[in-house]
Amino acid sequence: MLLLLLATSAFLQLTEGMDITQQWTKYYSATGAEVRLRSMVPDQDENYFVCGYGTGSFVDNSTHVGMVDAILAKLDASGNLLWSHQFGTTDDDYAESVAVRHNRIYVVGNTGGVMPGQESAGWADGFIKAFDISGNEAWTIQFGSNMDDHPRVVKTSHVGHVVVAGHTWGGLYTRVTAGAADMFVVMYASNGNRIWRAQRGSSGNELAWAMDLDTSNDVYIAGDTSGDLDGQTLVGSQDMFLMKFRGNDGTWLWTITKGGTASDRGRALWVSSQIFLLVDTKSTLYGSEVSNSTWDVALIKYDLDGNEISGAQVGGANEIYGYDLKPAFAGGWFAAARLNPTSESVPTHFAVLKFDESLAHEYTFSAGCTDGTSLGWVVEPHWNGSLMAAGYTNCALAPGSDGPTDGNDDMFLTKFVPGSPTTSTTTAAGDSSTSSGDGTTASPDNTDGSQAPGNATSTLPDGISTDSSISACAGGLVLFLLASQDRMVQWASAATSALSLWCTDLGEGLLPELVEWMGWSDTGLQVQTNRKMILTPPGEVCGVSKMMHGKPATKPSGPCPTLWAEEDTLEGQLQSEINNVAQWRSDANVIQEPQKKCTLRKRIFEAARRTREVSMKKVFGVLCVDDGLTQEDLVEADGADLQRCHVVCRGITRERLRSDHLDEEALASIRASLFRLCQGHRPLAGLTVDLGYLWMKHQGALRRLVPRWLLLTTPLVQLPLIRTCFRTRDATLLVVWEDAAVSELSWLEASSNIRIDGQVEVIVVRASQPEWSDFLSKQTDQQEQALLLDLVDRVQIRVAELSRKDVAVSSILVDGALSRFSKGLRKATQLPIFDEVSMMGLFSAASSLSEFSEASVVSRLEDRLQRSGNSQNSERDRPTGQLGIVQLDSYEYVRAVGDADHESTFSFQTCPRMAEGLTFEAAQKAAQEPVMLESLKQLAKEMETAHCFGIAGNCGFMQFYQDLVREAVSVPVFLSALVQVPTMAAALDPRDRILILTANETSFREAQELLLRAECCNVALDQIVVRGCEDVPGFEAVAEMEQVDTQKVENSLSQFVEEILAESDGAFIKMILLECTELPHYAARLRRVSGLPVLDLVTCANFFAKVLVGSF
Repeated sequence: MLLLLLATSAFLQLTEGMDITQQWTKYYSATGAEVRLRSMVPDQDENYFVCGYGTGSFVDNSTHVGMVDAILAKLDASGNLLWSHQFGTTDDDYAESVAVRHNRIYVVGNTGGVMPGQESAGWADGFIKAFDISGNEAWTIQFGSNMDDHPRVVKTSHVGHVVVAGHTWGGLYTRVTAGAADMFVVMYASNGNRIWRAQRGSSGNELAWAMDLDTSNDVYIAGDTSGDLDGQTLVGSQDMFLMKFRGNDGTWLWTITKGGTASDRGRALWVSSQIFLLVDTKSTLYGSEVSNSTWDVALIKYDLDGNEISGAQVGGANEIYGYDLKPAFAGGWFAAARLNPTSESVPTHFAVLKFDESLAHEYTFSAGCTDGTSLGWVVEPHWNGSLMAAGYTNCALAPGSDGPTDGNDDMFLTKFVPGSPTTSTTTAAGDSSTSSGDGTTASPDNTDGSQAPGNATSTLPDGISTDSSISACAGGLVLFLLASQDRMVQWASAATSALSLWCTDLGEGLLPELVEWMGWSDTGLQVQTNRKMILTPPGEVCGVSKMMHGKPATKPSGPCPTLWAEEDTLEGQLQSEINNVAQWRSDANVIQEPQKKCTLRKRIFEAARRTREVSMKKVFGVLCVDDGLTQEDLVEADGADLQRCHVVCRGITRERLRSDHLDEEALASIRASLFRLCQGHRPLAGLTVDLGYLWMKHQGALRRLVPRWLLLTTPLVQLPLIRTCFRTRDATLLVVWEDAAVSELSWLEASSNIRIDGQVEVIVVRASQPEWSDFLSKQTDQQEQALLLDLVDRVQIRVAELSRKDVAVSSILVDGALSRFSKGLRKATQLPIFDEVSMMGLFSAASSLSEFSEASVVSRLEDRLQRSGNSQNSERDRPTGQLGIVQLDSYEYVRAVGDADHESTFSFQTCPRMAEGLTFEAAQKAAQEPVMLESLKQLAKEMETAHCFGIAGNCGFMQFYQDLVREAVSVPVFLSALVQVPTMAAALDPRDRILILTANETSFREAQELLLRAECCNVALDQIVVRGCEDVPGFEAVAEMEQVDTQKVENSLSQFVEEILAESDGAFIKMILLECTELPHYAARLRRVSGLPVLDLVTCANFFAKVLVGSF
């Protein structure tokens, strides 16, 4: 039983025996007016979107439109207001619920007026408004019957559809209501097109208050009924109802009701693999008489077919009203509630209730004051153990906080953190009473003073946060890594919880080993149909669950890649680890760690490191001339973990390279150098040379010598990619070598098909000059600063000359050994510098494990953990830019990681924006509607204003609009992975081929010449092999915009590529490009089966990010 303590003091917290503390509270007001919060939802970046309504100008910077205005606001994780948007008509407007999906915000509510561009249907109409992530309105739909219509909740599906539920007193979707009021539900596409609608009722009232969706996008709605609804017999004056609709067409599937002799209302709903329903009740639904004719709350669990599994009721002498329900990080549930005392002398308090996994009540936290009213509407647990709660109040909710003073309601956001406070209660000075007027005493259910079970704590080390450097898919693993040492002891007090870890492939491969390590029986391992792995050990053990952007994952936000690069890597490496590691066993309430060196955390980090070592190609061999001074080979480290292994080709002097041909003796020397290069080093990503202007004329002979290795004799192969992505009126500075006998530019077009156009400004560094000749001979390290100053001076003079001609410089490309000065040039000019390192980074990424793979994510996490002690380094290494992503209009599908729209694809922030009117069909046909084109240019300008370092697209056919968009902005634009094709071609022998995999071969071939058009390079169409994936088993789901079976497609696509390579005997295809943005998920597997570099939109975006933003 819950015993409520009613405060007679100015402030009160009920915290005795509880592991939760109120850390801070923020208030948001309208001067002299009411502001009430109704809904809150987090985004992937740990910001919070709140909505509600007010009678004045919100935070004094919004314009008050009518009598009551709707409010939408964005708060950061510290409660700071980032922006607000106040909107409405000249009448009353109420925002009731907010949802966020794919960087689109949706708000629903009702209005007594007419929204701009809309029409009024009756008295109070419903509305749904869509906003971009910055709060700019995208579209509005006002709808209604001839009576009152009240949308109460909005949610989004996994494919981006928007679902609205509420109740209506008119014939909203039928001609008349079944009774006084009916429930309704409607599903929209993300562009506002209605997909389906439904209205149901009885002869009484059906009021819908809560809604959620399962992983199949089926819709569940809860509320209360005062009639015989759908064949169910009314028991009391009001019964709660729960009903289910099929998500794809709105077909009603079933309805259940539950009630006692009084009133019962379904108020909050959470659906995962089961249904959890929070009910307000004046009946005795469970246990003995509890309610004493006041309102209690009950928590009920159902399966997805509506069969009740269990339930529990919490009550006392005073009333409790439930408003929100969310799963707790450490197992169990949090509910937001209102405590209504029966005594008129004691005001309403806001409260947070905690339930364990068996639905038993654990404790209640309450806050309020004697002279005001406080209501808690929303709770939002965080995966690190903290908890946000929000509502509205007209008094201060925390000691020392500046709460409302004018008697009007303000919105509030309060943060709770794990950990017991220093005192069990906090009261106003001079009043130490902690008793209520009726003599009750505050206490959690475990009155023996022991710690309430399940109060897990989890805080990340300094410098580690939930930003996108920790992928959503790898999150479960990450949590376990952080938990598996000292925090396991803290979590061990949970009596009946389970260890839940996400990542589909990881779960199947690693969790059985965890069972053995922990000493748990196999019977405790359950594999559910949604592939979530749940370990339920005997006895008492820790409870950990993964939060996916504020919601525990019952299904990943997108299919996960495999942690391990090779199937046998897991078996071979981990099995040896298992044989050596001491088992962990549960002993009473503590999981002991017998040997520190055998921690699971260290084992997983080591396995991830080894996986990357065999799967990452970060080493380039460098063929060096024999200058007569350097006899030893040298390993040189570059940025981003790249290494250059310099090998001296003995006898190959500069003079010898100036000859027209290399004789057999020279080729034999190069072969010997390559043999030395292959001894003792990791797999090579390719070969480069030290003096490209001398080696370039011989690259044909070199390629015949090493036909299976990528040979890059000059960084100038990046020029077509750079010029294709930056606007044409801006110039690119080219800093190249030249000596009296050889000009690199004279060989560039002949050997690599690269043209130097009028917007490429060339600065020549003459290798014959003594100071530069000494530099190339590696004799002048002490003079490098002087050489840098000389180079900077020459560059700045040219930039100034161009500026006087109204020509801006967008980028600088430096040749070969001049890459040593890139950092200094970048600092002096503040321009992006492309060089040998950026070239190697592009082709290294194309040959390695994807950056979004779990092994890569875990390795980055380990690196950040090691550096987390130095906060300055942590801040310095954190990327400061974001990538703009142009999204197709109304193109909704389940994103797999690797897709441009997936939250975990990139290790930097993204700024997605939908291009109005640019549908997939329009992009595929290269539609040229003026309004759509103008909207696309404006969208790009907004992204540039939002400090995006570049702009990408989420469809390969956006290549049709590449020229249009890049001319509108000064940042690089790469709407399609196809922009890389010219640089790929320049890096290959003209006889080599590039395989382009596209979603639809017919559509691609119809516009192939236009799609492959580029700057500074003419791509020979006979060098391109195009193959469509439309007939690859499982890939048909892409065209149908359905969820893709990624494992099926991965296997089928790998076989498809192997067959293509076999057809040509693998002799000519040397690189692969993935045009479709849904293909990068499979890039790592294709690299493994083909042994070839595979480029896609991800490699392109990372290429520009590393140059423009820095390491990440």
